[in-house]
Amino acid sequence: MAASESSLEKLYDVMKNIEMNKKTGKNMENAALFKVILQAAKGDSTSKRLASQFIARLFKDFPDEQKTAYNALIDLVEDEDTLVRRQVISDLPKLCKDVPIFAPKVADVLVQVLQADDSQELALAKQSLLHVIGAHPAEALTGILDQLTQPETPDLCRERALRLLAGRVQQVPLSAKLEELLVERLQPLIDSASDAEFISLVQLLASLSCMQTLTGRQRLLDIVGKKAALAGPFQPADAALLARLRECIKQALPLLSKNINAKPFVIYFLDKVLPVIDKVPAELAGETPRLDLLKSFAELSSHSGGNFAATDAQLTGLLRRLTERLALPSDADVDTDADTPAAAVAAAAADAASLTHSECLLYALHQTARTRPDFLADRAELLADLRKRLQLLHLAAQSYQRSHKPAAGEAKCRLADNIGALMKDLFRNPPTYKAELTLSWKPLPPPPPSPQPIAAPAVKSPTAAPDQQRKRPASQQDWGRGGGGGQFGYGKRGFGGGGGAGRGSGGRGGGRGRGGGYRRW
Repeated sequence: MAASESSLEKLYDVMKNIEMNKKTGKNMENAALFKVILQAAKGDSTSKRLASQFIARLFKDFPDEQKTAYNALIDLVEDEDTLVRRQVISDLPKLCKDVPIFAPKVADVLVQVLQADDSQELALAKQSLLHVIGAHPAEALTGILDQLTQPETPDLCRERALRLLAGRVQQVPLSAKLEELLVERLQPLIDSASDAEFISLVQLLASLSCMQTLTGRQRLLDIVGKKAALAGPFQPADAALLARLRECIKQALPLLSKNINAKPFVIYFLDKVLPVIDKVPAELAGETPRLDLLKSFAELSSHSGGNFAATDAQLTGLLRRLTERLALPSDADVDTDADTPAAAVAAAAADAASLTHSECLLYALHQTARTRPDFLADRAELLADLRKRLQLLHLAAQSYQRSHKPAAGEAKCRLADNIGALMKDLFRNPPTYKAELTLSWKPLPPPPPSPQPIAAPAVKSPTAAPDQQRKRPASQQDWGRGGGGGQFGYGKRGFGGGGGAGRGSGGRGGGRGRGGGYRRW
């Protein structure tokens, strides 16, 4: 204890002498004193912590010793004492305050510290990294990207760094050149990214200003499509492929608009997924991958693009999948009498999962056939068969709706209403495709705000004829005119996390142990 106190007193005396020499102009003596502080960084734990503070404070004053001082602090980052590590992690950003050239290296080291198990150490690393990014964004991001693109970087470091950037990069002023650097350096990471990394990468890229334009959003959609491997085969029993495809679609859907379409995804479903959709597991690890894929297809089908026209083979395959799900009624009259065979079949089919399957396929057919209005109109036999089957589906939807009212939620009622609206179009001669609806599992768009009436300016009535105002017809009296139109709000959808197979902790990079893992100058 006495030796430790003596070391601390010596350090305080050295610091005091350095400050006095600054005031008296005896700076030549300070270089030797600074080396004493650097040597103290190799002492006991208390000396190391105090030396770290003094090194960070004096760093800018000794340019000839900066590399040595930086390496001394990096040694402390790997110290066995967690209190020493916490102290130096807090001090590292101070090196960059007046010497920005060190910002890339400091950011690089702080990214590596993100693998820390100690919660306080991890919190300090995040705070210090954000401080460096805020003070020197260009230099800090360069260091971060250098670390993220290293093959040996541990997965945990990469995941935490990307998550941190995705949540905070909007708050950092970035030039167009720096944003383009981010896109160029991060894009190659997507191909080998784990599920967690992929979500953070897309969120990070989507937050950039350059990605808010039509060109930028289309570029991001192309990146997501590449990750989905739309050019490759679809393996219905591959759990990792199913998880990746579902996650890619979740990230792609918020990017779609009137001017940005999902044509490659729609074609992929029509040509590769639907023909083998029955081989996709109905349930897997507590999830419903088959139904989830059909929901995704239904959502994508309304964004196929104005230049997309489905082929006969694609429409025939989609129609076949729908009719396979719909039972064909007998010759008996189709009614709602519970004693009829048709009603019994309808009641058996009237469960949410079965009806949602039908809603997905029926909606997808409605949207896809819209690109080829002649397809059903020119195929009388196919259309007649479809209509017979839809009658039984209608009974099932009615039975479902009756059995869930009045306790049914809005979405359950909307399921039956959607099926009815789609059927109404298909029973017209020729079939039409005018119905616009919100799928039962999707939230309804927010209603427009109520228009606020605009009060008319007060008009002073003549004092000579107070009764004239009361005698005038109502249409001529000075009532305030209602006005003002509301604007439709648009709720921004957030990126969902999806389950799926990730690489795990033993992926590209192994754990970085203490004692030489951090890059020195």
